[in-house]
Amino acid sequence: MDNPKSSTVPMMVTCAIVFLIFTFCYVFFFQSDVLTVTQHVLSEGETSYGRTIGAVLITLVLWALQATVYSLTKLRRRAHALTYLPSFLILTVITDISAHTDEHFSFGAWLWLFPLILIVWWIIVMMARAIEPYEPNQKSWGLFSRTTAINLFEMVFMMFLVGMIAQSNENIHRRMRAEVCLSQQDYKGAVEATNTEKADSSLTLLRALALTHEHALAEHFFEVPVCGGSKALRPDGHSVKLLMTAYPRHFTRQEAADLHLVGLLMDKKLDLFAKELPKYYDLRKPLPKHYREALVLYTHRRANPIYVFKSPVIDADYQDYQDMELKNGNPAVRKSQLHDTYGNTYWYYWQYE
Repeated sequence: MDNPKSSTVPMMVTCAIVFLIFTFCYVFFFQSDVLTVTQHVLSEGETSYGRTIGAVLITLVLWALQATVYSLTKLRRRAHALTYLPSFLILTVITDISAHTDEHFSFGAWLWLFPLILIVWWIIVMMARAIEPYEPNQKSWGLFSRTTAINLFEMVFMMFLVGMIAQSNENIHRRMRAEVCLSQQDYKGAVEATNTEKADSSLTLLRALALTHEHALAEHFFEVPVCGGSKALRPDGHSVKLLMTAYPRHFTRQEAADLHLVGLLMDKKLDLFAKELPKYYDLRKPLPKHYREALVLYTHRRANPIYVFKSPVIDADYQDYQDMELKNGNPAVRKSQLHDTYGNTYWYYWQYE
């Protein structure tokens, strides 16, 4: 008869491999930006988080914890996966990071939930240890055994809970990604991180800073939804935050001008925008895209504009935009159609945001 200990080794190795791959990938790919910004905030910038070494160390420490738990419990059969629960639990706690870490750090409900889960887990482990000697021998052992399947199911369930409970908010992850990119002067990466249909004020600020560094603020800012008005162009420590990136103390004259003009457009102050624009731009020369769009809108919306701006291409697009408005009487359908075609224009922002 096969030795039960040796016959369960393939199952245990499989569980270990699954744990190592999941933990490393989860920390390295999904949570690295959150951990980077959090360590920066908690250490007040004194220390930095290394993406690779951090993922390796966290993975190895949690694996060592599992090995310790296994040495104490000796669970080898259907309940072997339970030896990974404390490791998964700690992984959840260290990645369940609040967006308000800069205001106050707290473990929140984990202060009582963590020990409660461990108590319940230990009771279940003791029951499993008592039952394990009486478990019927399986007809098949090894990698493709029923015991392996049961343990893998338990592992997948715990991994699912980690993903559900830990920090997984898309906007927070995008904000952290943008902050890390800005700190590394990867401005294209920061712009890409802010390309989302679910903007908040902090993401709007990060997008503005990244595009300012790229000298493309007036060209691409309104191509995705932005919010918060001109107040979102400067951190206030509450609704508009920078956790890792320092707000620039100085801008070039052109950068300051574009931030001022884009702020006017965010507040939909077309008249003031039209008045201020000639102070910084020669209207006889090519203008950035969003300024052209705003001037065409201003020219069409005002009976007596202070000057008339003409751009054949932009005028044609605006006429098409107006035609699409008139074609469909259903507001929801009209908005959806305009978003699909002109959602990347200032016109759409002016009308719907």
